[in-house]
Amino acid sequence: MKYINISTAVLVVSIFSSTVFAEEEPKNLKEVMQRIEVNMSKIVGHIMREEFSDIAIAAEKVAVHDEPPLSHRLKMIAELKTDFPDFKSHDDDVHLNSVAMQEAAEKKDLKSIIESYGKTLQSCNNCHTKYRKRIQKLKF
Repeated sequence: MKYINISTAVLVVSIFSSTVFAEEEPKNLKEVMQRIEVNMSKIVGHIMREEFSDIAIAAEKVAVHDEPPLSHRLKMIAELKTDFPDFKSHDDDVHLNSVAMQEAAEKKDLKSIIESYGKTLQSCNNCHTKYRKRIQKLKF
């Protein structure tokens, strides 16, 4: 009987740990951006199906996205210099608009979800337009 309980416990722990630790920290800014892109794409599908809880989950992942490693952030700061606060403000806008989207999803307010999604996407595009080329040349 103890053998079954120990085996069951080991199985549960191994399943839990593989689920919890499946997503590693991003290795660079590109991985951070790719994860945001995946969640933004998921949101579109969830909007189409009015899956409000899934919209809230994906919007939260966009709002509290991972940061690139410190060494990469320091390179970005060095490259952007006095433009870094503006660069950061775009990320802050993404956060605020994604939080608004999450809150709208919790209220099942489809119109506000779509408006917040558009503002989030616009914040992303504003940053990309201004800074993508400068950041891409850093070669992390």
